[in-house]
Amino acid sequence: MPLHIPNHSKATNPNRVFAGVVQQNSHDDADCLYGYCEMIKEERGLEPKTPATGPAAKVLENCPHADQVRMLRVSSEDAKGPTYGRYLGSKLLGSEEFCMQIDAHMDFEDEWDKQLLDMWGEWV
Repeated sequence: MPLHIPNHSKATNPNRVFAGVVQQNSHDDADCLYGYCEMIKEERGLEPKTPATGPAAKVLENCPHADQVRMLRVSSEDAKGPTYGRYLGSKLLGSEEFCMQIDAHMDFEDEWDKQLLDMWGEWV
């Protein structure tokens, strides 16, 4: 299943949104970031800007927001369930001022990032 990144496509400021993804798959499952890149490039009619070296580089080339996704790939044999996966996800945080944790099946409203910041501003 491709990575569902509605947080970028529905954000007011997608360049300010970073995602940390803990992928717990078996070795023969599709990589979710690669699936996202193939899907979004097909939707937008994008092709790689330059010849890429290797299949992974070709998939990520010219993929909107791929550089804003931090991936941790865990073999299903080494996975220890969703709680451990969430713990691992917390290790993907950078210097972001805000963070939230969601599951892969969740979706976002349009302009969700602005809405959250507006709500936060009401409480400060």
